[in-house]
Formats: sequence, C-alpha cells, structure tokens
Amino acid sequence: MTYVTGDIPTGDYDPDRPANIGIGHAAVNVGGGYTYFDPAKGREFSTVIQWPQVQRRFEMNWSDTDIAYMRAALAEAERSGELGEIPVGAVVVRGSAIVGTGHNRSIVDCDPSAHAEIVALRAAAKAGRNYRLNGASLFVTLEPCAMCIAAAAQARVTRVVFGAYDKKAGAAGSVIDLTESNALNHRMEVNGGVLAEECGALLRRFFETKRGDP
Repeated sequence: MTYVTGDIPTGDYDPDRPANIGIGHAAVNVGGGYTYFDPAKGREFSTVIQWPQVQRRFEMNWSDTDIAYMRAALAEAERSGELGEIPVGAVVVRGSAIVGTGHNRSIVDCDPSAHAEIVALRAAAKAGRNYRLNGASLFVTLEPCAMCIAAAAQARVTRVVFGAYDKKAGAAGSVIDLTESNALNHRMEVNGGVLAEECGALLRRFFETKRGDP
C-alpha cells in the first residue's frame, strides 16, 4: 500500500471525492490511474490521474528524520558503487536507531539474493536476535524488487521508504504492487520518492561510467 505524503489539489481528480487527500490516505495503482481510499468516509474514489503525476505527489513533505535515514542509505549505496556493484543502499530503523545497514553485494559475495534490502534486513534480524522486525522501517535508495518486498513482508516490517522509482523492476507500484498482493500475508506502509533525484543521479552516474559515457 503506497501512501500519499501531502495534500493534493482537487483539480487533478474526479469531482466525486474530497478536496484533498491527506497524509496517510491509501493509493492503489489501478490500470494506469490510482484509486484512493478515504478512511474518514470509508469509501474509495477512483481517479483519472496518471503515473507521472502520482509519482510527483509522493515526493512531498518528507520529515527531517526520513531525509536523514535516506542519506544514511545513500552512504551505503556509495559503498556498493565503490565495489563495482549497482549503487543501492538500505538501512533498517527501529525507534530512532539504525539497527541494520546494507548495500548491494551480489557480485562480491557470489550471492544473487544479496540486494541491499536483504543485507540490511539480515543485519537487523541478527542484531535483534529475531527474524521478525515488527515496528521497523526499511529505507532503501531504489524501489524494492519483488524479492525484497517479499522479504520485508516476511520480516513484518511496518514501513518501507524508497528513493528512486524503478520502472523496470519496481514491486511497490512501478511495475507491480506486491504490497497489495494476496500472496503476502502482511501489509506495509510504503512511501516513495524521498531524495529521489539524488538516489537516481547516483545510479545514472554509475551506469554512465560503466558505458564510458562522458
């Protein structure tokens, strides 16, 4: 379930819905548009808004702590880039403490599952001596893939916050929204777009260097 992080002008939407969507109202991808659920009214409102506009709407009103934790994830991403890995980083936060960190290590560890999110979840679970991470938040610089969304659900993470959108493999709304799938028996709050430009720029620079682009 992806959540809006700011008020949205009514002009973009159907007239049969509230003047704005407040923080914490759910947004579900439906055929290129989005359907919003208003808890106060207990009903859904279909919209005609398209994905690029929805993406911009998610990039609003981030708290200072969200930004700080994403910067910690960006620092992890830079470490993976130094190893020749795709620069994606993640941190797991519980309370106000970072309890697990990780960056992509699939190549150096010869491990196809060693995505940043998996590495961070493993570290947090080991630190807490429990594979369940109830109440924890996962911050990651790139929208999680299907494997990582499933792992976060298995860990019972409460919230997933990502930076750049992944239009090729994103499983939190860009390609598929597994957070709403009946295949997973846990629901998470998902917020996308925090420091999206910085997270995306790091990835672009990495691939430009690999291709030898100026």
